[in-house]
Amino acid sequence: MREQRHMYPDHHRQRHQSAEHHLPKQPDGECASQVPAPNTNGVITSDSCAGTVTVTWQGDTISSSNCLGQFTISRTYRAIDQCGNSATCTQTITVNDTNPPSITCRAT
Repeated sequence: MREQRHMYPDHHRQRHQSAEHHLPKQPDGECASQVPAPNTNGVITSDSCAGTVTVTWQGDTISSSNCLGQFTISRTYRAIDQCGNSATCTQTITVNDTNPPSITCRAT
């Protein structure tokens, strides 16, 4: 499994929000079974006004593909501070099955 550099998407903020969060590195996978479950504890947050920032997983969007082993997941998280200010970011996970099947010919 290769490791993908995470992307820091644009933070969507309301007025002068102070909540921010960043995603940890997310591995790419050769197989769908290698995609980890969402992990809100792995999201790094900060709030310039102090206080608690709560992180929630908003869902996954999976790209369509003709191959079950080749797709992209866009995983979205939301951080919200005690004043209701929020920011979202999306983690991109790529699954790309490049492993050929194995084959053995038996002697007759």
